Amino acid sequence: MKTYIKVALLAFVISVIVQVATSYVMRSKYYHHGYNDAINRVVKVMEERQTEQEQAKSVESFVDHSRIPD
Repeated sequence: MKTYIKVALLAFVISVIVQVATSYVMRSKYYHHGYNDAINRVVKVMEERQTEQEQAKSVESFVDHSRIPD
């Protein structure tokens, strides 16, 4: 009876170690770079939109100032 308990505890401990190691490896390899890539893409798109809006505003102000009065 005691050997079954020892084997069960050993199997449980090994499974916990494997799960922790797997999550650590996955997080360090894939999730970390994945999140960085996603954040970089979002920041890049936001910066592009902001520059587009600024360019549109400057064009609008140029068009407003360059109108010939009637």
